[in-house]
Amino acid sequence: MTTDSFSKYHSNGKLLLTAEYLVLKGAKALAVPLNVGQDLHVEENGSGYIEWISTVKGDAWINVKISLPYFELIESNDNEKAEKLLEILRFTKQLNPLFLSGSKGCRVKANVEFDLEWGLGSSSTLISNIAWWAGCDAYQLNKMAFHGSGYDIACARSNIPLLYQLIDEKPHVQSVGFAPPFISQLFLVWLGQKQNSRDEIARFDKNKNYSVEIGKINRITMEMLHCKHLGGFMQLIEQHENIISSIIHKTKVKEQLFPDFDGEIKSLGAWGGDFILLATEKTFEYVQNYFNQKGFRTVLMFNRLIKQ
Repeated sequence: MTTDSFSKYHSNGKLLLTAEYLVLKGAKALAVPLNVGQDLHVEENGSGYIEWISTVKGDAWINVKISLPYFELIESNDNEKAEKLLEILRFTKQLNPLFLSGSKGCRVKANVEFDLEWGLGSSSTLISNIAWWAGCDAYQLNKMAFHGSGYDIACARSNIPLLYQLIDEKPHVQSVGFAPPFISQLFLVWLGQKQNSRDEIARFDKNKNYSVEIGKINRITMEMLHCKHLGGFMQLIEQHENIISSIIHKTKVKEQLFPDFDGEIKSLGAWGGDFILLATEKTFEYVQNYFNQKGFRTVLMFNRLIKQ
């Protein structure tokens, strides 16, 4: 397989609303794709190598020159990130040995549409786009490169919320509607300390049997999906936080940082520094003022960030 003279791909960012950590063990997760993601443009140019340019919201980030056909580094402004990119391309070649086999060189431009520190899927959107470009399985490529559950790949390729579950270690995706009547009372706040998902996954004891906890999380996921009242949704958040807190032995974020917040707070993704989900009867102005006074400046309305 060779690349077209010009190709363009786009994948969506992600948020995992339920089953963090336990999604790796087969728990049913509710996840939402976002209105922001990553583009990938590929253009043949006959240069004899890959000229790779990555930008963030249009601003320069990574520049790499890569030899063909074996993906060796020629030069880069960030060797660590370049080596990870090379690893992904080599894994891609394993999945599709014909990938770029006839290419005489190309210019690749990738643009991430959100702040990298937000943890909204810069890696998964890249994997998804490269897999599209190469015509290989994105879930396999993601597993080889990052060892995650794959829910973020499902979000990358979906335009509506979804239920995601690993059954016999294979991804099962069900498209769903998630637009509760109280969606305007849900907010997101970035805590400003991006967590490394791979490190957090490594700390999670994947060998332990969590069948009881998974059963509870599955119930909470389905009840959250169909919940019609904010009060009930807040109770489900508290139940979910209690379960995950007991598994990973970390204090709940509301208890640790925001005990006086008028509403419920749920950690998203790897606990500790990424986004938190807020459910409250208060106005956006209250939420913004509360968190701004505590030094947290990124406060977003949930329904403006997600695809519905």
